[in-house]
Amino acid sequence: MANLADSSVRVVLRSEADVVRARSIAAELALQLRLNVATWARLDLVVTEIAMNAVRHAGQGVVTLETATGRQKGVHVRCEDPGTWLDRKRVSAQAASLGLGLAVVQELADDVTIRLAGTDGTRVEATIWAR
Repeated sequence: MANLADSSVRVVLRSEADVVRARSIAAELALQLRLNVATWARLDLVVTEIAMNAVRHAGQGVVTLETATGRQKGVHVRCEDPGTWLDRKRVSAQAASLGLGLAVVQELADDVTIRLAGTDGTRVEATIWAR
């Protein structure tokens, strides 16, 4: 596979197969950056949760993976989708699981920004630094 450490990679999310593709690219990036197993596992879970939220709740989205620069090696993950949080309170069947994936992301990632912009969609950004 090409050197991913010097670029950003976008994956269009429309199905669970696209989530698997995003996870595979994240794994390849972790390998190229020589991230340890614990960091790699955190990255995998964060990518999975963010991407699955986009597919499940918005039906689509785009996840971007790129090398994070700063205090040490890491990966920056950004996911944008057209989903809104305005109708979520009306969805009683899903009420027990709403927000659980984002709680996992906040727990595992080092730097997290979540923008729930009403009708403008949702953007989640997370950086996973090597530990």
